[in-house]
Amino acid sequence: MKLKEPLKIECERCKSVFYEKISWLMETGRSCPNCQESFKENQERLNKFFDKMHWHFNRWALFMVIEEQFQIEVEDEPIEKLNTVGDTIEFLFIELNSKGKNFDKDFITSQVQKIIIEISFKEIPFNLETPLINFTFRFL
Repeated sequence: MKLKEPLKIECERCKSVFYEKISWLMETGRSCPNCQESFKENQERLNKFFDKMHWHFNRWALFMVIEEQFQIEVEDEPIEKLNTVGDTIEFLFIELNSKGKNFDKDFITSQVQKIIIEISFKEIPFNLETPLINFTFRFL
């Protein structure tokens, strides 16, 4: 899905085509100006897309810093399966040990926690069960 503004919107009922900003489409209660067909399904699909992209971005941003700090390179595929801070720490522990970098889990936990605090836009309380999607990371 390419997100260019204005976004091309086609009504599924009357086939009218018009162009609007994404923010317009995401407002609650939006419908086709011609036939009043609700755009609720379009809004839901767009929300799912944004959630998916948030997950991808958070994992990617976090691992860019982790790779630099621990001087390792990690394949993208396993990162996509990580959902929580605890998953990330466990994965990193196994990955580092498999590459001959033997750090204990407490050290890795403290480093990952520091990285999360450092790259988060705002401070939020978290523990090992906190989903990665709860954070909004920034590039350093």
